[in-house]
Amino acid sequence: MATMQPARRSLPLLILLAILVGSPAMVAAAPKKQSLPTLQAIEGVLARHFQTESEYQPGDIITRSQVESALDAVATLGWQVPGRDQLVKDALPDQAFLARSLRTEKGREFMKHIKQDPGAYDRLDRLTAMPHGRETIQALIRGPEGWKMIDYMTRTKGGQNLGLQLSSAPTGHDFNKPTGRIYTADALLARLRKLYEIDAAKRAAAK
Repeated sequence: MATMQPARRSLPLLILLAILVGSPAMVAAAPKKQSLPTLQAIEGVLARHFQTESEYQPGDIITRSQVESALDAVATLGWQVPGRDQLVKDALPDQAFLARSLRTEKGREFMKHIKQDPGAYDRLDRLTAMPHGRETIQALIRGPEGWKMIDYMTRTKGGQNLGLQLSSAPTGHDFNKPTGRIYTADALLARLRKLYEIDAAKRAAAK
């Protein structure tokens, strides 16, 4: 029995070493950190995702559920987007007045004309918070060539001056300026590019 004692005494030491160093099985089971996909891959996934959206056309307004599903598509590449909740919050709610109005038959025709106007969605969104703003939007959508008013507001000096006048109203503050919301797939991609650069820099610094 005396010959067995050294082995018994060495057993706790072996267990301790296994815990500190890790057995081969433990090391093999350790999860690997997911590598960052390329930005080109992310852009491709987003483009394909929105192509599957029913009735969606490039430049159309998007809402929170679309942002969520787009980020789910990005997640299939292995990138959990930092600040995901904020991105979703920055999009319009699905039932927002502006989104519902632009998704009617006449609204889509109107949207087709104004989607290239810089800041068009921002100004329309700001209008929804102003007295009679919603009625004005409905009138522009339903009226003949109402989209020309958005062209005027976004592309001319007179339109800029009109925006400055509207900014003096209690609910029209900063009328000509971006709201910071995500209105389009391109705007979502622009935000993702910034987050990607930040995440890539953090990963590089941690190596």
